[in-house]
Amino acid sequence: EKELERMQNLFKKLQLDQKLDKAINELNKQAEKQDQLAEKNEDLSQKPANDPQKKAESEALKKEQEKLNKDLEEQKKESS
Repeated sequence: EKELERMQNLFKKLQLDQKLDKAINELNKQAEKQDQLAEKNEDLSQKPANDPQKKAESEALKKEQEKLNKDLEEQKKESS
């Protein structure tokens, strides 16, 4: 019986480790996307204010940021 309990504890630890690995991978992906967004935003800020594409690109970046924020919130809920 002690062996069974030990195996159950090891299994629970393995499940927790896998969950943590998944969360870490997801957060790393989020950070990478955030860096890419920051670069795009920096490129966009270099364009003149009267550039007709600037507004559309700015809106697209804003939507991407909102999606990243939503994904991060979902990730927080899952890891709780």
